[in-house]
Parts: sequence; structure tokens; C-alpha cells
Amino acid sequence: MELRTIKGTNLNTPVYRGFASIKDIAAISAPDTYKQDSNPDGLQRDLNEKHSREGYLYADGAQKVPDYPRLWPEVILNVRDPNVVEILPVDEANNLFKIVVHEDLIDTNPDRRPQISRTDGNHRLFYGEGHPIRGYPPLDISTPFSLTIGLTPLQEASLFMDINDNLKRMNTSHLRHLQTRLTASEVLATADPPP
Repeated sequence: MELRTIKGTNLNTPVYRGFASIKDIAAISAPDTYKQDSNPDGLQRDLNEKHSREGYLYADGAQKVPDYPRLWPEVILNVRDPNVVEILPVDEANNLFKIVVHEDLIDTNPDRRPQISRTDGNHRLFYGEGHPIRGYPPLDISTPFSLTIGLTPLQEASLFMDINDNLKRMNTSHLRHLQTRLTASEVLATADPPP
């Protein structure tokens, strides 16, 4: 698989940023899930199935309702094993690079730590390759990604904490107000009638 990227620095961390299909990003990456006994150095919390389903359905809806704009923040991946990628300059003067991911070298055994880990975005990617039992086809729709190379698991954990702990939650009354503005009045009258 080839990923077209632009190389830059996000604050003080070198990154390669680009776009790829959700199914492809999901296929080459994996979560490093914390387990007290078998993986005490893992990064992610246990998967929240509901959150993952909602992410899948939101992205899938972008294909089904193209006139309703949808987007989400970039997923952040870290290449822990540099042997599975090759970074080739396309136009070095303009920071354009092609990253070749050697999929045949990626070990998909879920009991091993991932070679390309999901620093942030695991719930968004979890059903990306599809889920035949739930009837979810693979998500062949573009999403942004940011790829770091060679961060240690401790550095990843630090970034994960920064991303997930330092963000302030939006006031729910403001979100409810926006929801009301976005919902047609005839729908509101039937779906949420006054008591």
C-alpha cells in the first residue's frame, strides 16, 4: 500500500500527514490495548462497542447522505517497527513523501504488540475493515491521518494522555441548542413533543 503524505512538524513532533481510506488505515494498524496481566504496558482502554458502532455508522453515513457534510479529526498512527514501511521522497523541496507500507510484513496476531499502533482513533477505525456479522461492509471512504515514526510506547502514552485528558468537554446545553437548530421543525414537533 502506498500513502501520499506531506512531512511537517506538529508542535515539536515530526509527522507525515495525508488521507487514505478508513479500511486501508484500519488494515495496517492495530490497537495496543492495556490488559492488566497480559499487556500492562498497553496504551488503549478496553474498546467501547457502542462508541465504535457509532463511529462506523457516522462515517458510513457520509457515503449514504453526501449532501450532509461530515468529517472527523485525523487518526494518529505510530510506526513502531520501521521495517514495515519505506519512506520515499516525491518532491522533497515541497515536503511530499510516499510511504510504502509492506503489508506482507505486518503481523496481524492480536496477541502481539502492533507494528503500526493507533495512538488515537482506535474507536473510529475498529470496524473500518467491516464486520460481516453486523453486516458492516469495509469503509472505503477517505479520512485524514497523521503518522509518526519510531515514538516509544511511553511517548505514545504521553500523547494519548495529552489528547484525551486535556480536551474540555462541550457544554451539553449548547450542543442541545445546536441540535435543535439543525433539526427541521416538523421533525422536532413529532420526535420531541412538549410534555
